[in-house]
Amino acid sequence: MTYPLKANCKIHTRNLQKIIQVNCDNRQVLTKPLSTAATHSLIEVQQRLMTYKELKLHEDMLAPCEMNQLLDSMFEPEREIALCGIDCLEFHIRLVDNWLKQNINLSTALKT
Repeated sequence: MTYPLKANCKIHTRNLQKIIQVNCDNRQVLTKPLSTAATHSLIEVQQRLMTYKELKLHEDMLAPCEMNQLLDSMFEPEREIALCGIDCLEFHIRLVDNWLKQNINLSTALKT
């Protein structure tokens, strides 16, 4: 997966990988299947990032406390990604989706 973002977004990606324990190479290709806990965590992260993106797109119609409430529910790497901007959010939403798809393929390949 190409990385068209700022350097600090790469740091956010690495922080997310460390906390959730995603093992991948420098092209963001998984090197081993995700644990069940990591899979569930990634799904939750992706949902929070998508929710924040949606709120951010309609921010002018919302009370500031709604944005802050969601930010408070995120752990640090998620907040960093959210505050980095829409491009960073979109990249990480797609990245998590890509990891989840790769995990299905890796898990299936190991069973055969």
